[in-house]
Amino acid sequence: MRRLTTVGLALLLVIPLTGCAKAAQTVAEKAAENAIEQQSGGNADVDISNDGGTVQVQTDQGSATFGGEIPDSIDVDLPSGGNVVSSIEADSGASVMVEYPDVNFDDIVATLQSWVDAQPDDYTAFTSSGGGIQNQAWGSDTTAISVQTCTTTSGGQGVCVSVQQSNN
Repeated sequence: MRRLTTVGLALLLVIPLTGCAKAAQTVAEKAAENAIEQQSGGNADVDISNDGGTVQVQTDQGSATFGGEIPDSIDVDLPSGGNVVSSIEADSGASVMVEYPDVNFDDIVATLQSWVDAQPDDYTAFTSSGGGIQNQAWGSDTTAISVQTCTTTSGGQGVCVSVQQSNN
């Protein structure tokens, strides 16, 4: 443990001195890869975008992109104007979290309700509110959609939409 701490401290001291963001990015990618590989027992590849806006993780079990785009396999017609907070795509399915700053909860719910109503699958709806939070959710055998009021990543109030779809 002491050796690991010493190595970690040395890296923390050396990386800023190099003045090279690419070196720090590479070290962060390798550290994440090693941690994932130790936990999963498989191979991992981590890529951090140059602007730090996205992180892509590829493992033997699938891939995940954080802060990226809505996966192509998500077929829910999400309203435009949102910011993708995270997205994950794997062989078994995909999920995405989108935040909508300064948007009316009821407008987002109405848009998604129209999409749900047009689907051939049977969806179960769930509505709740309390403590200043509103929530609307729909679920089918392959799709789960949740809409709730939230604090956005910028600290303001907004609406967050989460979608999970399986490939089954």
